Parts: sequence; C-alpha cells; structure tokens
Amino acid sequence: MTISVPFSTKPVPTMGQIRDTSISNPADGEVLEYQASSGLWVNQRLGGGTGTLGQVLTSNGASAPTWQFPPSRKNYIMNGNFDIWQKGTSFLNQTTATTFADRWRTEWSGATGNFIQGSFTAGQTDVPNNPNYYADVAITIANDNVRVGQRIENVYTLAGEEVTLTFYAKYTTTAPTSFVVEFKQDFGSGGSSPLFIQIATTQTLTTSWTKYTYTFTIPSISGKTIGAGNYLEIYPILIPLAELCDFQLAQVQLERGSYATNFEYYFLAEELQLCKRYFENYSSGYTGWNISATQTRFGVNWMVEKRAYPNSFLFISGFCQYGPGGQQNFSNITLESGSGTQQVLLMGTLAGGLTTNAGCVGVFNVWVDCEL
Repeated sequence: MTISVPFSTKPVPTMGQIRDTSISNPADGEVLEYQASSGLWVNQRLGGGTGTLGQVLTSNGASAPTWQFPPSRKNYIMNGNFDIWQKGTSFLNQTTATTFADRWRTEWSGATGNFIQGSFTAGQTDVPNNPNYYADVAITIANDNVRVGQRIENVYTLAGEEVTLTFYAKYTTTAPTSFVVEFKQDFGSGGSSPLFIQIATTQTLTTSWTKYTYTFTIPSISGKTIGAGNYLEIYPILIPLAELCDFQLAQVQLERGSYATNFEYYFLAEELQLCKRYFENYSSGYTGWNISATQTRFGVNWMVEKRAYPNSFLFISGFCQYGPGGQQNFSNITLESGSGTQQVLLMGTLAGGLTTNAGCVGVFNVWVDCEL
C-alpha cells in the first residue's frame, strides 16, 4: 500500500502504531494521519467525511481542514486594491462628502481633506502581492466622525452571516489618536432606520504598513422594511475626534467566513467593468440627427448597464462635424429625460450652423454617476 502523509514530516509508522485494524484494506479516499495526542497513525478521511461534489479541503491554519466549496468572487469590496480612478487621481480641499477612487467615498460634515492616489515603491514587501496603488487621505481642517468607506449594493448582502474584514493601513506624518471600524445597514428610501454598528474602537496606526483583521456577524434583516436604494456600507477607517491627521489604506477585503484568506485579485479590465455600473467616464463618437440649427440628438449605449438612472450627468468636452467641412465645439450635452439605464438619448447644443433633419457626427466625453 502507499502511505500518504499530508503536510507532515512525521516518521514512517512502525509496527504497533497503526490503530485501524482494516489498514490493509483502507476505504477509498482515506489517508494515514499522525495524531500527536496519542502518538499513533490513524486511518481516516480528512475533513471528517467525503464532502460533496465540487468541494475542496480548506484549512484556516488553526484547526483541522474541512470540506468547503471554493470561493467564487469572495471579495465583496469592489476596487479594494485601489487600481481604478476614473474621475482622476488627486482630490484636494474637499469640503463635502465625495467619491475619489472608484466605489470609495468619504462622509463628513465641516471637515476639509485631500484624497490622492498613492503609489507603492516597486519591489516593496510591506504589503504583499505587489500592489500598485493605495488611498492617501489627509484631514486639513478638522471635524469629528470622518468616514472612509464603500457602499455595497443591496442590504441583503451577507445579512445574518459571519464575515471577515481585512485591510492594510498606516500613517505618514500625523497619526489620528485612534480610529473606529464600523458598518451600516441602510434600508433605503422609506425603509427601516439605518443601523450603525461599531466593530472595533480605539484602534491605532503606526508609520509601518500593518494588516488589520476583524471577524464579526452582520445582523439579520428579518422584520425590516426594505426601500429602494438600500445598501450595506463598510467603513474600514472612521476618525471619531476632530483632529488633523493623515492615513493610508490598501488592499481592503470583505469575505464570508470566520477567517481571512489571501487578497483576491481581479483582472483590471474586469474590475473596471464592475465599477462602470456605478460611474462611467464615457468617451465615444456617434452619428446624431439635427433637430434644429443649434441642437442634435444622439442615441447612445453606455459601455455597462447602470445601477439606476444617473444621480448626475456632467458634460466634459466634445465637438460636432457636419456638412462640407463644418466643425464646432459643443457648448453642452444633456441627458434626455426618459432615458434608460443603458440605452439613452443625449442632446448636444452648439452655436449654430446645423442643417435641420440632417445628420452629423459628434465626439464627446461625459461623466455618468449612478453611485449609491
């Protein structure tokens, strides 16, 4: 017979050490496992059974491995690696709640802060897996309860389940006295009152990147009234005191279960597509139909269907080509009412020169914001 000794350098068993009397005819899938408590080798199945089709043996590093289905998209945080910054990479002197890296937002009242894309030094090993970027936050005018977090669509997410949150953090110049880790269940418009729960208080930062790990249970939503626009929000860092400080945040992960696993990476193209459900920096060219000398209408498909009708729509730049050699910059482009979440109508306005009921070509850049 073949002896399999998983994850062990224990000596080969000798006569008298084998406990199972049927060792000469082990069952399918059984292995020999050394038990230090008895000093014997035991013929048994790892994980206490055969498992189910598709399951794998998983260890948390502290107890015997168990049969579990391998995680699929285990990280419920989008852009947890801070790779996607569609709006830009530097947001200075922000005085109101704002978004910076895709899906990430601040919440405060009365404070002023800077939010910048920080870059890791190539080859650093303080934060594993060779990340490129992190969020660099500095509070320049103080007020209390400065929050940095992410809203996860649908308050049903992980409700009633045990979860683990991990992230890396540090400060550079001025440390906050302490920080709080918190989450919120928001039940949407017309729903039950929001529920704020502090996971940990009086947490401290150092000037070295440190991994923080928290395991907790998200409450059940049984008996709650759920309205439109509901969500679960995670705040890895909440500064409770009114003080000037800075902090840096990297590799944020929220996953199901009672222990932390390695940070989950997505391809950048995949991460960008996920983020575009909530915000899209859209640039393209379309053929329009002129409805007057100064206006032309475009039918447009967003790259990704949006979560909802946009909260805001911003014209950045664009121009229109028409007739034999005519070209003008748009003065504005607006989103037509009644547009959907992917197929929409845009109205471009310029000074004049269009031929009514004729075509033109528009090239433009707009921002579409559908964040929670």
